[in-house]
Amino acid sequence: MITSRYFICLALCIFLSCKNNNQSNLKPKLKVSDLQTLKTELKSIDSIPAYAKMLDSIDSYVVKIEMIDSLYSLEDLYVTNLTKIADSVAMRVQYTKHAQRFNVISDYSEALKFYLKASALSRDLRTDKFVWNIENRIGGIYARMDDFNKALYYYKLCIPYLLENKKFGTLSRLYKEIGSTYMWMSDFKEMKKYFDQGIIYGKLDNEYKGLQAIHEAYAAYYINYYKDTLLLGLAYDHLNQSQQYLDSLDNKDDLEDRKKSLNTLFGQYYKLNNHVQLSMLSYQKSLTAALSLHKNPGSREVAKIYALMADLSLENNDLKPLNQYVKKGINKLIPEFQQKEIPNENQIYGENTFVDLLTLKSKYYYLLFDQIRDIKYLDSAMMSLNLAITANDKLNANILVNDSKYISISTNKSLINRAIEYCYEAYELTQKNQYLIKARIYFNQSKSLIYNENQFKNSLRATMSEQDRKQYDTIKSSIKTLTQKQEMDKGRINLELEITYHLSKLSTLESKYLPKKSSLKAYNDPYIEFVETDENYYILTNLDGQQFYKIENKNRINSQIAHINQYLCDKNDKKLVLTLDSLSQVILPNDLKLPKNIRFIPDGQLGFLSFDILRKSNKYLLEDHAISIGFNNQVHANKGKTRRQPSIYILNPGYKNPEIPEYASLDRSVLTQLPYAIEEVNKIKASFNDHYTYDQVVDKHKLHEEIKKADIFHFSGHAIVDDDSTYLALTDIAKNVVPVTNHELFQMTNELDLVTLSACETGLGQFKKGEGVGSLANSFLNSGTKSVVYSLWKADDQSTADLMGLFYSNLRLGLGKDEALWISKKQFLNQCTPSQRHPYYWAAFTMAGETSPIINKGISPLLFWVFGISVIISIFLFFHFKTKQT
Repeated sequence: MITSRYFICLALCIFLSCKNNNQSNLKPKLKVSDLQTLKTELKSIDSIPAYAKMLDSIDSYVVKIEMIDSLYSLEDLYVTNLTKIADSVAMRVQYTKHAQRFNVISDYSEALKFYLKASALSRDLRTDKFVWNIENRIGGIYARMDDFNKALYYYKLCIPYLLENKKFGTLSRLYKEIGSTYMWMSDFKEMKKYFDQGIIYGKLDNEYKGLQAIHEAYAAYYINYYKDTLLLGLAYDHLNQSQQYLDSLDNKDDLEDRKKSLNTLFGQYYKLNNHVQLSMLSYQKSLTAALSLHKNPGSREVAKIYALMADLSLENNDLKPLNQYVKKGINKLIPEFQQKEIPNENQIYGENTFVDLLTLKSKYYYLLFDQIRDIKYLDSAMMSLNLAITANDKLNANILVNDSKYISISTNKSLINRAIEYCYEAYELTQKNQYLIKARIYFNQSKSLIYNENQFKNSLRATMSEQDRKQYDTIKSSIKTLTQKQEMDKGRINLELEITYHLSKLSTLESKYLPKKSSLKAYNDPYIEFVETDENYYILTNLDGQQFYKIENKNRINSQIAHINQYLCDKNDKKLVLTLDSLSQVILPNDLKLPKNIRFIPDGQLGFLSFDILRKSNKYLLEDHAISIGFNNQVHANKGKTRRQPSIYILNPGYKNPEIPEYASLDRSVLTQLPYAIEEVNKIKASFNDHYTYDQVVDKHKLHEEIKKADIFHFSGHAIVDDDSTYLALTDIAKNVVPVTNHELFQMTNELDLVTLSACETGLGQFKKGEGVGSLANSFLNSGTKSVVYSLWKADDQSTADLMGLFYSNLRLGLGKDEALWISKKQFLNQCTPSQRHPYYWAAFTMAGETSPIINKGISPLLFWVFGISVIISIFLFFHFKTKQT
């Protein structure tokens, strides 16, 4: 065992190390030789509990002599072979103690590493009394990192033990954390459920800590999320209730921390009520407590209070203290910052307080610019926003695709929107090309980040070995099944556990192939890209050289789009044309000359607009322009493949016949048999000879298997889009509807070159800030599909059948997807009835994604043989006549 004599030797090594390091202005650290000596000594211990105890002694010693940096070196000592439950328990406790030491110095990422190792050693959490100190703390760290799904998972792991042992007081505190996490996710229904149950548990045990915390959290909800200022009185009631429970606490361990938290909320409450002095006084009380509690140079908790004080100064237009508070806040996140103006990018890490402070710093510089009109302040405002975006991106990078990711990307979108506004102002002022270059970068960052990430992952799958690809598909299939179960039973903790576990396995497998992933490249063909900000739309286009426009009055534009879609469905020609003319003049600058092929990259409500029917020179754009839709200006280098004989999978579900046959609906949103769907299918079959698979009845598993094998998937049937669910309507043998939701389609990995969703409103869905429309079409694109044809309103059955037949005939000719759809619409207009010339019948369908041809015409096999035989005959005749002549 390690003796006191050894500690004297170790102390001497440390002293010499400190001396040498001080001479070179470096922080003291254990030498490699010291660690090797410790390893050797530890090997002589044959009892794991004794081994763990000695590790704790070493930890304590290093902390005692203030060699905090050497804590990082001690990880190498944690090499053990655990076979007994007692051994696992001993090491689980020691990992926890080691993690806690990093918690104390606010290095949460390092603490998380050891908490997770401790968690991995758990055998049965129902009987594990350490769950509150391990899994609960892991949940807290993930909540700090804004990875709310993981936070919920680990929080909920604590529930079985606490219920089993009737620890209702602790349960009330846990339910406060779970409820708060749902609050940050804006799931207020779940939030209230946990808060209210937490109050019940707290009263069962007279647990004032839990009750105080829940009333404080309720106050935070009314202050931060409730928009009705008339109901701020509810916040004040909860604050007072929380204060009363705080005054009743006997245990003084965390009293100061609770006072700090409550004073912070009082400050926010007073700020909303325009009581600036009371607000600042509350923040000062909170700051005093925080500085007393967190005496180390760096503290996120202190930094957050400085951010609130800076925000209050901004509200009061008081620039000098605003800047000072921001500097002090950053200094608490970066102790070596020494209150300079702006930190370096390499000093920024994934911490949401950075986002708050640097956003405030950008507003400070913008206010200076507004007063002085010196461009350097606008540049500094953009630089601060860039750093805020960097911090948010680092948070985002650690989050697997889930609700937390969408929240992080929404924050990213807000920051970038402000950066675009500043960039446009700088461009207007200077006309310098550097701001066009910056604008291009901001536009790239403004949308479809998850889409790009998923496209990367799908490109990785294409490079995997056959064995890894099978494993990848198995994991994805498991995630899909678990997600379906989770939607039916959101309360089952083990489902969240399994989903998180499988997502981690997926991430590990993908990391093997990261060097092979496809790269993004700029879209050099003609495009017009939009970004929606709080008040305006902005345009960036490469037509006639790169140009940058600002379109004011976003709300008016969005209102016109809503009216246009209504006029289309009502077939109100006069109002439709007038509104289209008005909108087109606004969003298509007069000086832009549109080429034949043009890609629009929409944002906001423009994603619900059919660009075909915008108007120039009293004509629809369709008349002269082939239009496609993009999700951003960057496209993946791996284009869709062209083939002589691509395979198509056609799904035409067999719906029930209407009770009165002559009332069969021509609207593809009514869930009965579609009269013209079979005609559509027959036209498509004719374009593919025998290279098609056709189904009417198919389950979800077979659907996934078929689309994995095909090059094209064509769905001719019903789709339903409403507030609660968005799905493709499949049918079983009894012709009962089987929904396949957009979430399920999102999980169905595929390598399809084209998906055609010949159904109603397949391009509609909930708008996600920074990611566009959460539609059925978007789900296919996220799951790997290169291109999707989708609809923007309730499609007419007969005209859809005609249009789809023409579309595939034109694809068969080797045309690009955008051009094939364009020509099909024009052909339809040439052959349709007068009533069908209304845009309602032909403009619903649009194409998004990669536009290259699917079918390579080449030389047909018959022509090849004819040519070959002709050559052979020619050679034979040549030699025959030559021989004759001789």
